[in-house]
Amino acid sequence: MAKLLIGRKIRVVRQLKGYSQEYMAMRLGVSQNAYSKMERGRIKVKNERLQTITGILEIPTHNLYKITEAKFMLNDREELYAGLPERYAKR
Repeated sequence: MAKLLIGRKIRVVRQLKGYSQEYMAMRLGVSQNAYSKMERGRIKVKNERLQTITGILEIPTHNLYKITEAKFMLNDREELYAGLPERYAKR
């Protein structure tokens, strides 16, 4: 369950930033298919890789953990933006 949750969080932030899976995969040096598997929880995202991903997304890793499942369920974009740096709020 934890794998799926972190992958969903990564996907939401990536989408809010307007980045494609292809862009993220290129930056990480993996195939788009492998990156997609990370977002879907099919591949475990290890801590070192997570640090790299949050670096690309320009958010602190701890902000990624602040995004809760309830925020996904409610589709509350304001709450999701709250975990991002100010420059990305209310695009």
